[in-house]
Amino acid sequence: MADTPDSKLHNRTGEPSHRGLWQPKSKPTVIQGDLWQMHDQVRVVVTTNIGWDLETYQNNMGAGVALQAARRWPELPEWYGRQCARLKEQTPVLEYLPARLILLPVKPLLYAADPERSWDQEASLELIDRSLAQLAEVGGDTRIALAFPGCGNGGLKKRAVLPLIERHLKTDQFVVVDREAVPNAD
Repeated sequence: MADTPDSKLHNRTGEPSHRGLWQPKSKPTVIQGDLWQMHDQVRVVVTTNIGWDLETYQNNMGAGVALQAARRWPELPEWYGRQCARLKEQTPVLEYLPARLILLPVKPLLYAADPERSWDQEASLELIDRSLAQLAEVGGDTRIALAFPGCGNGGLKKRAVLPLIERHLKTDQFVVVDREAVPNAD
């Protein structure tokens, strides 16, 4: 079989997963890898906080996938911060179309008077639950890749987040990418 861009995607069993031949399955695929190596084939989910600087409107994207995205798209922190300022604690999952990104809030607005500090807290399972339910509605025919939400700088354990992923992201349209060894998702 010829090496196509999709031939780099493999599911947990090591079988190639090709976009054109992909048949949805009943749960998300969990793989070991790097989100950004897949970006030309999938939409990447950027986990972040609901916050903004009161003067610059920049969202603090200082760690993990958010930092990596901000370095690739320097305009992203201001764009997202302005969305957070407008929508406040109701900030939903948002698509950033110029970069094929989906921003998924995992840390709520901490203090309305000082929204910039929202990054400085543990991720919220309640907000992750709400955000994953919204992510499930994004749909489309392109696969969506995400890291375990809230498990890096958010301080949560993968075993706490995996049931939420499985509850909401019910097909293998969603690829959970882990830089470390793949956890048992069965």
